[in-house]
Amino acid sequence: MREAAVMITGGSGCLGQQVIRRLAERKMTVVAVYHHKLPEALEGVYPVCADFSSAELMAAPLRGVDTVVHMAWEGGLTGPAQQLSFDDQGWRPETNNLRMLRHLVTAMERAGTKRIILLSAAGASRTAEAPFLREKYAAEALVLNSKIPQKQILRPAVIWGGVGANDRLLRSMLRVLRYPIFPLPSRSTALAPVHVSDLAGVVALACSQQQTDAAVLQDVHGGQLYTVEELFKMVAERYIRSPRLAIGGLIGESLLPLFERDKGQNASTTKLRHLLAIGNSTKSLPTPVQVNGPVPKKRLASFQERMLEM
Repeated sequence: MREAAVMITGGSGCLGQQVIRRLAERKMTVVAVYHHKLPEALEGVYPVCADFSSAELMAAPLRGVDTVVHMAWEGGLTGPAQQLSFDDQGWRPETNNLRMLRHLVTAMERAGTKRIILLSAAGASRTAEAPFLREKYAAEALVLNSKIPQKQILRPAVIWGGVGANDRLLRSMLRVLRYPIFPLPSRSTALAPVHVSDLAGVVALACSQQQTDAAVLQDVHGGQLYTVEELFKMVAERYIRSPRLAIGGLIGESLLPLFERDKGQNASTTKLRHLLAIGNSTKSLPTPVQVNGPVPKKRLASFQERMLEM
């Protein structure tokens, strides 16, 4: 017997498709919201082309839905073009992502939907340097201040493991590794990339678990921290046959924009600086801040472990 439905926004994305498969395997009813690409056809999965332009348009898709997982996000890791700021009236300007989320939250409040799970990002903060992280923090505040009875915020580290062009981390690193000499970004932070399949498992677990607390904040990271140099070394050994020489320090930092320069109309291509902004600022794995959250029974796989499986 199937339980109340779970709505997945961004259901046709790389992560969204994997989450939907996990939920379908658990015999859960899924409303897969999409905008352009039709999600995979699976038993118990009902694709819905929904419009987030108003709360009224979200009323019908929310019927019979118990939990909403919000992953739909425009603009990628570059974040909004305009500077986000906070004042007495809230975050300004209201970006399209925040506007769509506000409409969804309003529709959920009216429908009496029980729970929302928001995919945020590690490092989301009101004072974060990266526009993407400030926008995610604003989204967290919108959810936590809503009247929805139960809220979960999942903050994943750098996500990797997408198929082909969807793997932003490997694609951005290989672009820099094209030449015998490459610039090594100067960063004191360490990264614990989380594989998309592992993150999908955490999201699916969150959907199926009972939540007893009103709010949950959960860090999701890979099983081991790496320096940027260690990540480049592993990627070069796996994909590049000839040796590469890294140039670090200020010279490497100044050369990086030249190596990542876009050609033609590809100005929105993910850059390493966007990915490195989602790193961890400590030399040890962060302790998850959670209450009855979807904590896996064992640590998630590390970047190296997943690379060996490829």
